[in-house]
Amino acid sequence: MLHILTRRSYGQSRSRLRAERLEDRGAGQSGPRSRETLMGYERITLKMHQRSVRQTATVRPVGARILVVDDSALMRRSLRSLLESQDHWKVCDEAANGQEAVAKYSRANFDATVIDFQMPVMDGLEAAKQITSHSPDTLILMVTMHASSHLEAEARKVGIRGLCGKEDIRCVVEGLATILDNKTYFRN
Repeated sequence: MLHILTRRSYGQSRSRLRAERLEDRGAGQSGPRSRETLMGYERITLKMHQRSVRQTATVRPVGARILVVDDSALMRRSLRSLLESQDHWKVCDEAANGQEAVAKYSRANFDATVIDFQMPVMDGLEAAKQITSHSPDTLILMVTMHASSHLEAEARKVGIRGLCGKEDIRCVVEGLATILDNKTYFRN
């Protein structure tokens, strides 16, 4: 049985995220393919011929469309430079506060959002709460200078998938890669 895990791309046809398992599981499994959807990913099961076959697949990495939200223009530029230095990641837009982030997110879908906690007009927690209320599967990584266990608990409540401190900016890449892999990342 051939299992391929794909992710729907915005504005495009399906693109592969990764091949999960490629093998035939025994006799009598021929027939049409079936589909099941899990957390924004679609598993396509192809039923192959009756004898066991092992195959490998070359899967191209899928680019991540990222929204960066921080009240500091210098920090936004730094995050953009850091994130775009990674293969296949593209910062598609920036916002200076939570209210602007919510407005931009409602106009265009992003694969992930990197958001600051403390900002004027609307803070990162409230912005994340509004974004996840409209799109619960949204991947949000919060970066802050105020990381604490209390903030981590509040972030989890509103649907934020990861939290890391600004003092170690390299953890942003690790955290974003982790949440793009549908895992959580909380480091303070």
